[in-house]
Amino acid sequence: MQIAQEPYDLTKGPLARVTLIKLAENEHALQIAMHHIITDGWSSRIFINELSELYAAFSRGEESPLQPLPIQYGDFAVSQREWLQGEALDRQLDYWRARLKGAQPLELPTDKQRPARQTFKGDAIQWTFSEDLTAKLKALANGQRVTIFMVLIAALKVLMARYSQQQDIVIGIPIANRTRSELEHLIGFFVNTLALRTDLSSDPTFHDLLVQIREETLQAYSHQDLPFEKLVEEVQPERDLSRNPIYQVFFAFQNLPQFRHQFTDLSMERLAQKRATVMTDLDIYAWEETGCLRGTFVYNTALFETDTIKRMIGHYRTICEAIVADPEYTVSRVPLLTDDEHKRVVFEWNSAETPCPKDAAVGELFEDQVSRDPEGVALVDGERALSYAALNRRANQLAHYLRALGVGLESPVGVYLDRSIEQVVAILGVIKAGGAYVPLDPDYPAERIRFMLEDSGAEVLLSEGGLATTVPDYAGRVVCLDELAEEIEAESSENLKHETTLDSAAYIIYTSGSTGTPKGVVGLHRGAINRFNWMWRTYPFAEGEVCCLKTRISFVDSVWELFGP
Repeated sequence: MQIAQEPYDLTKGPLARVTLIKLAENEHALQIAMHHIITDGWSSRIFINELSELYAAFSRGEESPLQPLPIQYGDFAVSQREWLQGEALDRQLDYWRARLKGAQPLELPTDKQRPARQTFKGDAIQWTFSEDLTAKLKALANGQRVTIFMVLIAALKVLMARYSQQQDIVIGIPIANRTRSELEHLIGFFVNTLALRTDLSSDPTFHDLLVQIREETLQAYSHQDLPFEKLVEEVQPERDLSRNPIYQVFFAFQNLPQFRHQFTDLSMERLAQKRATVMTDLDIYAWEETGCLRGTFVYNTALFETDTIKRMIGHYRTICEAIVADPEYTVSRVPLLTDDEHKRVVFEWNSAETPCPKDAAVGELFEDQVSRDPEGVALVDGERALSYAALNRRANQLAHYLRALGVGLESPVGVYLDRSIEQVVAILGVIKAGGAYVPLDPDYPAERIRFMLEDSGAEVLLSEGGLATTVPDYAGRVVCLDELAEEIEAESSENLKHETTLDSAAYIIYTSGSTGTPKGVVGLHRGAINRFNWMWRTYPFAEGEVCCLKTRISFVDSVWELFGP
């Protein structure tokens, strides 16, 4: 590892270092370090294979069995330079300029603040997909007429999109760039890097994403001859010393030729070497071995903690499991959390459920408070005030009146009143009658009020004389609380027999309609009380404290501000 980390002098060399370490009488370690400028992943396998052939031949006193090479690396470099100019160069440049125009950096959430200058110190975490998942991913690839690489990078694009909340994702991929047969057995630096850009703004299904990835990949392969360094020079992205240009995540699927070991009278095993450097924010490697997909996530330690990358690997696996089960998942809907994370997030961290004080709806709980403190001040509006007993009496009278009009269990009743004691009496009266109140803001446009009354099906509307004249095109029964005050006060002040349950509707509050038509959301007694209990426990009221009903009743927070205290 230390030898691999030592810098090279490219002006003098050597660019290859070979060290034989004697561990015991019959045990040695051979360490080979080469600068990337003279080798690549394909070349390393050629090197080991040829080394084993030479060892076998020399140990038998034979000459080298290696056949002369038709060309040398220098020949390739000259031919590439001669070919990649003029019209051929322009075709390559035109494609990549158009393809990468306007591309933005991938902003993954990091654990640490990004350094002003990019660092390359990394660490690696290995991952493995089971034989079953591997087989299913390969079957998906075959069924969609794509390669397993395309499936894996499509799943990675989904992961990056969900992490970054971006829809334009660029990931770097390597390509062997050995497009001629005479290059297959040549050692040198041939590999090139391509930038694979994908637009996810249409929220495609994974099936459609694979079609898109296939086309993008084949197009990139057909324009693979432009060296990445030349691409950066020509595209001229906005340079940022803190990150890699063009792409910040690199993905390599390594399906290279296998080692052919022919070391006579020797048993050999490869020593795993942990990667200590990283080229980008995140370098991801994958390969297939013994029927399983395996790989490493190599991450920049200046940006990420180990636990973050472990979670990321888990999310990548979850995405892969989901897309083999249903390729019609859209990018935004593909499950991300592991089973343990789902339980933790949904049931442990966000469980707000608390036991109800009793199996009673909102109206009954209010009556319990009335019995505990009948003369206590329940409601204040300027110089006016009502005790709990007085508020309960007025709400009961209105509830009996509404029952006589046919208001029953879950009947929607419109409340079209300004903020006042009468507004609260109206809401409590509807609740006690068993109905669901529909709050209507007098400041709303007439068309919105008309729509809400029609859509909710409210056949009764509570209002006052002055306001009632502004109700647009309403065919139901308008009850003006001020004009009918004597009739309502003649009703019984006794509590009604409750028909509501915890699963009965308590209110219907409409959304803003900013994305189209407003939608009525039905709130149940159970949900309201569950929130009350959480608020009581988290922000308990002391005796004598006052809560300001500051929120318009057409907004859901008003439910807590009204009933919570």
